[in-house]
Amino acid sequence: MVGLLFATGLPLASAAAEYSAEQKTLASFSGSVTTLTTKQEEQVFAAIKANPNAEKFICTGIRYYDQSMSVNITVRKRAKAACEYALKLNPNLSTWFQNKPTQARSYAGKVLLTIKSPKGVAETPSARGIEDRPDAVAGFQIKPIYLKPSDAVDTQVDTNGTITASLVEGQDMLQAKLGLAFEVDRRSDGVFDIGFIDSPLTKAQIKDIVGNGGNLSRLLQGTPFQRPTENRKIYSIFVELPSVNDFCGIGQLSGSISVTLMQGNCAGPSHGLRESYSETWVHEAFHNLGVAHVPDRCDLMSSTYDFPGNPCYSNEETFIDPEKRYYRGASAAGPDITLMNVWRSNNRLSASGNASCDWTYVNSVAQKDLVVCSIGQAMIGPRDFCWSSISSSTLQELKAGSWVNVGKGTASKLPWRTKKMWSCDDPSSVAPSLIIGVPVGIERDFRWIVNGRTLDPFTVVFQN
Repeated sequence: MVGLLFATGLPLASAAAEYSAEQKTLASFSGSVTTLTTKQEEQVFAAIKANPNAEKFICTGIRYYDQSMSVNITVRKRAKAACEYALKLNPNLSTWFQNKPTQARSYAGKVLLTIKSPKGVAETPSARGIEDRPDAVAGFQIKPIYLKPSDAVDTQVDTNGTITASLVEGQDMLQAKLGLAFEVDRRSDGVFDIGFIDSPLTKAQIKDIVGNGGNLSRLLQGTPFQRPTENRKIYSIFVELPSVNDFCGIGQLSGSISVTLMQGNCAGPSHGLRESYSETWVHEAFHNLGVAHVPDRCDLMSSTYDFPGNPCYSNEETFIDPEKRYYRGASAAGPDITLMNVWRSNNRLSASGNASCDWTYVNSVAQKDLVVCSIGQAMIGPRDFCWSSISSSTLQELKAGSWVNVGKGTASKLPWRTKKMWSCDDPSSVAPSLIIGVPVGIERDFRWIVNGRTLDPFTVVFQN
């Protein structure tokens, strides 16, 4: 094959001294189709996975030499589709698509991939995301994390393209069926910022958490991902385990953490996708948004656990509330997700609305020195104390190492606006509060001085 392709002027492996090259021909296209099949996408993914240090990705549409020149348009579109998909999987690639003639009839109509990597570069995985790098995108986003149990082999699915391909596939499914897609956490160079946790928990311990609806925050405990950031995030954790009690995932309802399992019957082709876990992570993310299971079979949010006896088989296609009865243009099974500020190009909150606040939690215990609030008009109260009377109260903020006054407080029964955090329930007790406007995501340190007494400081992370 290589000799034939070289003879017709297609890209030559090792054409440039500083690069080595590998070539792969995609499976045949049907008729005049110019879009990639699932199998062809898998081949592009495999080519990228096999060349982690690749810098150049060339896609060449092949036309038999005596075919009409109009065939050039078709094969060029096929080459373009291949390069566009490669760029989705690895935004750092320099891609180029073209068309060339050949005298080898068996290659006519196909696409040749040429992947070039710098010579002398060790074939090592990309730097692991052991902490949350600075976000390239502001606002709500999916934070993907590969969690390796302590007794599991590190398969490096965070750096070899496996999780990246699943994120792309899930996003494509959302775009096709809902017309919307999430933002995914990215580095400054445009590549997905996939976290890595070398967990102290064993496979058995993680199975117990997933199978018994345990405290998912344990999976992030003691890691840099435990601390909230200035952007709202769903922490989508990928774990290489098979199903647990027939579950392939679990997500906190109206929470921020979900788990997707990637082995056994939780992997492989299903519902028109290459990997069934590409659908799982989206399903669990919808739980995080507040959507419950629905009874309609083959809906993305269906569940044989809650609605047994009506399964959706793997050879059937799923849909996303097409009749708009539950969570899409409706709110019978949770919020109307189409109205939420969680979608690409609409993932930021309004700075003019009332902010909501809550404690952070470790093992279900509120951490009263760390509060998370949305941006907007935030009502700030003290950590957890009420007074029978308040003669004076001042909110201070730590700036450049010094405490400066923000403003004087007002007595309130709900110092943080709602009972979600705490309230002064005794009829004769109150606490100070102050409304401040916060237009952007930021971390700020506060303390109260009440009746001349300085209270313990606390940190508020305002999230966009």
